[in-house]
Amino acid sequence: MDNIDTKNSRGTLLIAGGTGFIGEHLARGALSRGYNVSVISLQKPSPKKAVEGVRYYAVNVCSSNELSSVMP
Repeated sequence: MDNIDTKNSRGTLLIAGGTGFIGEHLARGALSRGYNVSVISLQKPSPKKAVEGVRYYAVNVCSSNELSSVMP
């Protein structure tokens, strides 16, 4: 999952809830347009559902401590 190309990237997107139906499609679309994509969700997806090239973080968005561990 860490084969991320930062040299040719248009930027990085952070998608909250990116393991659901809509979030997964947003992540795929952003990747196809040249963005680096990170997803935060309560749990990481199964390896079968994970989108190649996306970084996944299992965090609670209501916890500032957990969020700060993911954000630069």
